Amino acid sequence: MLPYLTKQEKDELDRLLRSRESYTDFYLRIKPAHWGFPKHVEFLCAQVDKLVNGEYKGVTLSIPPGHAKTTTISHPLPIYSGLRWPDQTTVFTGYSQTFAERNLSRPSREIAKEQGILDTSYNAMEEWFLTNGARMVARGVGAAPTGINPIGTLITDDPINSRAQAESKLERDNIWDWWTGSIVQRFWPETRRLVIATRWHHDDLIGRIKASGDPNWVHINLPAIAEANDPLGRNIGEALWPEVKPISFLEEQRKALGEYNFQSLFQGNPTPREGAILKVDKLINPPQGEAEMSVLAFDIAS
Repeated sequence: MLPYLTKQEKDELDRLLRSRESYTDFYLRIKPAHWGFPKHVEFLCAQVDKLVNGEYKGVTLSIPPGHAKTTTISHPLPIYSGLRWPDQTTVFTGYSQTFAERNLSRPSREIAKEQGILDTSYNAMEEWFLTNGARMVARGVGAAPTGINPIGTLITDDPINSRAQAESKLERDNIWDWWTGSIVQRFWPETRRLVIATRWHHDDLIGRIKASGDPNWVHINLPAIAEANDPLGRNIGEALWPEVKPISFLEEQRKALGEYNFQSLFQGNPTPREGAILKVDKLINPPQGEAEMSVLAFDIAS
């Protein structure tokens, strides 16, 4: 027979049990009952488990719009992190302060309230706490999380919000300057870092992190329509969320968006508007009589 436990002892036992709960189990416990658990959401939860257990130090996840990336990760993960590491700060960032507060902080705070672990003495969306003291901070791109060093868990969700912003080199440079100047400097060895986004441009934040060659990052792309070597093991041509967005709908989207937008937003495969190697408008014809034969060679494996 178990000995009688006081309320304080029961709360401490519950805290210890929760601290050993996997992220997948946590998500299944707190998600609305009518939500399903599709294959790609299960996969996303598994990747977060690898992050929080130290198998990954940093992860970039590129996912098409409207495929539950934010509700699966960005809203629940801050609460999970706060329960597991109450002495650390979780920072969630998005393309603007308004977006970070309204679309990331507020829904996450609601989860904490539903679970009975929200410290209600703090009402601001930009910073609040759990009852165990865990600190939550929301910042838009360009705003430094001052007074926070180190960051325990970082979640960056959609640092770019439009095609116009993505096509501007100045905007992309500003995002990178914010990232390297205000965010990376607050990483410590134990910082768990996650960038989850719909891709807009080959030189966006995920693109630059990949190009940096930093070995601390794992890069995962989930295209809306499966391609070769699919992370979920889908056959080529299968939809990512067929119950909600079947192939017929995705092909309609492809036609409506055009191939350039569809490849970046839905396939996570942004490419330059011009070829990266061969610029057709730069080709010239040699003066007559100076060349009788031309040979073009391409190494498509490089």
